[in-house]
Amino acid sequence: MGTLFETGETMSDSIGYDIVGIGFGPANLALAVALHDSHSRMKHSFCEQKPAFSWHLGMQMEGSSMQTPFLEDLATRYDPRSKFTFLNYLKMNGRLTDFADLREFFPSRREFNDYFQWAAKKLSHCVRYDTVVTSVVPVESDAHTVDALEIGMVDTRTGQRSSIRTRNAVLGLGYSPVVPKNASAVSNGRVFHSITTLPSLDGRFVSKEAPYSFLVAGGGQSAAEIVLHLLRTYRNARVTVVSRGFLFRSKDPNAFVSAFYTGGAADEFYDLDDDARRLLLSTLDESNYAAADADLLRELAKTVYADKVDGRKRLELHSFCELNEVEETHAKVTATCWSQTEKREKIIEVDGLCLATGFDHAGLRHALTGVDEYLERDADGEYRVNREYRLESKAAFRAGIYVQGYARNYHGCTEGTISDLPHRAHRIIESIHHQRYERYERFERANRQLAIGEVVA
Repeated sequence: MGTLFETGETMSDSIGYDIVGIGFGPANLALAVALHDSHSRMKHSFCEQKPAFSWHLGMQMEGSSMQTPFLEDLATRYDPRSKFTFLNYLKMNGRLTDFADLREFFPSRREFNDYFQWAAKKLSHCVRYDTVVTSVVPVESDAHTVDALEIGMVDTRTGQRSSIRTRNAVLGLGYSPVVPKNASAVSNGRVFHSITTLPSLDGRFVSKEAPYSFLVAGGGQSAAEIVLHLLRTYRNARVTVVSRGFLFRSKDPNAFVSAFYTGGAADEFYDLDDDARRLLLSTLDESNYAAADADLLRELAKTVYADKVDGRKRLELHSFCELNEVEETHAKVTATCWSQTEKREKIIEVDGLCLATGFDHAGLRHALTGVDEYLERDADGEYRVNREYRLESKAAFRAGIYVQGYARNYHGCTEGTISDLPHRAHRIIESIHHQRYERYERFERANRQLAIGEVVA
């Protein structure tokens, strides 16, 4: 048997990779950057179903800005000397001085997507695009322990199926759109989720002058951006918004709240007990989730005011009003809502309905079906996550499964945001390095015992 750590581990046991990343969005892109910047010798690969890197293309609306400053990029908070910083991206593209002259901390979403694509191209050698992961199954050793995972996949261009083995899988799957059950069977294109806003509008609502009527369900950042886009793009459109909470609430951008969106805060949050975590999350929800940037709301208010100057009203808001039922035909959408304040049902008929109803982890849970029996769950039925973002498992399960964006109940508000991707990425790498060192120690111990046995013999 070869020696560990010669050029990475010797794979005489047919385990081909130290790390396989499933999904290649911003989270696993940050992991790839961290592996590069740390000069890691661990063999790694990423699988992504899209043909190339892209991020929220359906929400790249004109004028939409990032909610986090440019310093919260793929590398700066961990190592500002990295060549993968946003500032280096600007320098390499000849825009550093121009961007500095703007005195703007929040780039456009379009530019940040271009920055992500720029970084992803530099790391394309370790990414399998057009690849859908079909299964994650345990590989048992002779000692009845699970030391590896077999990742089944299919090439969407050729249909060819294959599999690879890895000691660790890092799931950066992003989130699955939440669609109300009564709207999940729609097929006429009049009902769509916020993540597909631009292609859905371009495909169904072609005329920019037509007097369309739209309903937007939701009250957060995405809902506000979509409402502003609809009012600006379709000058004769009427837009109605319903939200279970108050419309629209501004995010709290002060430095004391922002401090909770850092890697250090994530570690402190992990050390709290369950009750303290719930209390902190419920408090911070009011300052960030289901809220929108103040600048965006100011632009929306200016647009509404301009309509008033012109003697017309195109926006109607219904706070504390929940979408309960959706019926779609080839000609219209009928939405049945319940007003909590008026204690009555409201029927709203529109040409199109946008569901800015958020996301969940359905994709992650589906991906882990093959190993679910080995994983530990908490009282709420969610997977337990340790400090290093590794899913806790039974003793016989030694392979590592790490999650990005899932552990909000354990690591707090940084989960689900891009505010501190480098911290999480490096924490995962350090954990895998530690596990690798422990295997090396076991390997050396076994070699010593074998040598002693040979001498005695």
